[in-house]
Amino acid sequence: MGKVHEYIEDRGIEWAALRPTWFIENFSTFYLKSIRDDNWIPTSMGDGKVPYIAVEDIAQVAYEALTDEKSHNTDHIIVGPHAYTHDEIATILSQILGRKIEHSRLSDRDAVRFWVESLGFPEAVVPAMIAIEHRTAQGSEYDAFIKPIDGKVVGKVRLEDFIRANRELWVPQAKN
Repeated sequence: MGKVHEYIEDRGIEWAALRPTWFIENFSTFYLKSIRDDNWIPTSMGDGKVPYIAVEDIAQVAYEALTDEKSHNTDHIIVGPHAYTHDEIATILSQILGRKIEHSRLSDRDAVRFWVESLGFPEAVVPAMIAIEHRTAQGSEYDAFIKPIDGKVVGKVRLEDFIRANRELWVPQAKN
């Protein structure tokens, strides 16, 4: 618990913090073009497992935190129902899309290029993003998934279901 949480709690203010893992929707935003146009998922996460969470699951936790009669007064670690490596995600995408999708393990130099050139991130924030991916490679997200944590919430939306429901997003566009 950080200083802000301590300050709020010391004053008797009701609160709840939502701390989701990586969003499932990253595949329809950050990785949309790389999957659709180039058949790859570029990351620096190695074999790190991620319990991707859907925004609708996060919204449900927010709704409950705001409407429950008793204040939650806790951090809600919000994880998806299953943790995947990006190699596993590439296999799932391949099966659902009917073409080979690969996970590309980026060097730090290539990751900077991807985040800046492909995603348009300011170069100043990219080292922080790469550091998060490195921590994920070392198990930080998987730890949140497997360890018992007070206030942890496991979402319901499965990555496979999200991909099936949004399959058309990753269908290559006709080239003129």
